[in-house]
Amino acid sequence: MFAEVLIGVLIDFSLAFIDLFSLYLLFKAKRLAPMYRIIQLALITDFLEISSRLIHDYIDRITEQENFGTRWYGQLMLTILLALCHFAIILLPMRFQALTTKTMIFIIVIFAVIPAFAITIPLFFACCGFKFYLTGYYWNLDNSKPGYQFYTLLGIILQLIAVAFLVLSDV
Repeated sequence: MFAEVLIGVLIDFSLAFIDLFSLYLLFKAKRLAPMYRIIQLALITDFLEISSRLIHDYIDRITEQENFGTRWYGQLMLTILLALCHFAIILLPMRFQALTTKTMIFIIVIFAVIPAFAITIPLFFACCGFKFYLTGYYWNLDNSKPGYQFYTLLGIILQLIAVAFLVLSDV
């Protein structure tokens, strides 16, 4: 098991390095076109996903317990944000092009990171928690908790919003 974790860590470090190097090249080129902003946003979210996997998944496998809550809602929020960026490029290309990196980071924090934490934090409490299954190293909502129906419905709604925005913006 340790060898499997070590190989996964090395692969993820390699992917994180590639993301950082690509981001460096994009920022060095100082391209302001909206397409480059979307690529930067995608690389940043990909880097955050890989980093959270390094911090979360491998530690969980070694300790054989859940050490941090789910990233699922954060990923859904970032997907919705990416779709909204697609809309902004189509509808307001000049305004989107004028966005600075600082503004993009602010938008990511306000519309993806903070709501994701706000949705995830209640999962640590007894009312609406989740279970971590050691056999498969995955989490799932605990259907014996009262908040199960709410979180199931919330997940479905966020997925539908993400799919609808992505389909509508790419058509």
